[in-house]
Amino acid sequence: MRRVLAVACVVLAVAIAASAQFLGYVSNQSTTSTPVNNLSCTAALAGTPFLVQNIGQGAHIATALSGASPPTLLTYIIQGSYDGITFFDISDVGTGPSTANDITAVSGYGYYPVVAVKVLACQPGTATFTLKYSAISLTPGAPVGTTQSGQIIKHVANGAASNSTFSSNNTLRTPFGSSAGALYFQYLGSPGPSGSTLSVQCNSSALISGSGNIVASFPIAQTAISPQQIFAMPAFACPLFVVTYTSGGASAGTFLLDYAFVPAGAGPIPFQYTHVTGTTATVVKGTAPALLHTLTVNTGVASTISIFDLPAASCTGTPATNTVAVITTTTATQTYTYDTNFLNGICVKAANAMDFTVSAQ
Repeated sequence: MRRVLAVACVVLAVAIAASAQFLGYVSNQSTTSTPVNNLSCTAALAGTPFLVQNIGQGAHIATALSGASPPTLLTYIIQGSYDGITFFDISDVGTGPSTANDITAVSGYGYYPVVAVKVLACQPGTATFTLKYSAISLTPGAPVGTTQSGQIIKHVANGAASNSTFSSNNTLRTPFGSSAGALYFQYLGSPGPSGSTLSVQCNSSALISGSGNIVASFPIAQTAISPQQIFAMPAFACPLFVVTYTSGGASAGTFLLDYAFVPAGAGPIPFQYTHVTGTTATVVKGTAPALLHTLTVNTGVASTISIFDLPAASCTGTPATNTVAVITTTTATQTYTYDTNFLNGICVKAANAMDFTVSAQ
């Protein structure tokens, strides 16, 4: 009996000692911080990346919050580093909220000894905003909700003046490696000046801003608050992009501009149409790259329609160079499918007046 009691006492003492030992945390650790707290654009761009607490996180989220007056342009990113000196991007580029008291977010993944949130661009200097950071030591899933929107939709300009040129600069990336998507443009307050344009320039990572090729250019209609104007962007490889608004003159209004990208595997980009009824050389797409989808003769005559690979400046008179096709038409309705890329632009001209429609990007 004494031996049994002695053994029981030893077991109890060991159990008590073991329960008093701290074996460490076994759950996944998370962290939350505010690396940019109501800072002005000037202050946020003045220093190095804002370091955040790092206790082994592998999934990272940065969220931008705006006050009553969001910045006209805001881009930010999550970065990692092995030495705290050289930083590299581990997330997509986030853009600032387009409306007051709204949020945007981007996500990144991977463990790095040093993690930071960096502001890439911010205008004007007096505008203020907040960036929050959160992370957990789990493998991140696919972006959903706000982080998915932050990957797909880039708020290029928010309330920018329509009487001056505006550029998104060279800090924005195409999230899926393709320019496929659409530009959403809207004048606010007052009608914009006539002659204004939007252009999209693609750069490689080795090129500085301003040295890439302008791959699309769109004339903007002179409208007031409504309607929103949508411009389809063709699909081609594009690592970095710059969107530029060129003002046509004086205006008291402002504008909003978003670039919405088409995720991989999504449906095709809608084609834009050009309706022709006369014999004047007509610009279907004034710049390259351009994709000719179809030409449909609606009400035909016995004649011809010529298609040329020419820029807008050369689509005048009776073009005689870069002929792609000469269609012999009849009175029958018929659709011709090409799905062909043009190197300069798309120009069409009918020898005799008829009604036809061209579908292109």
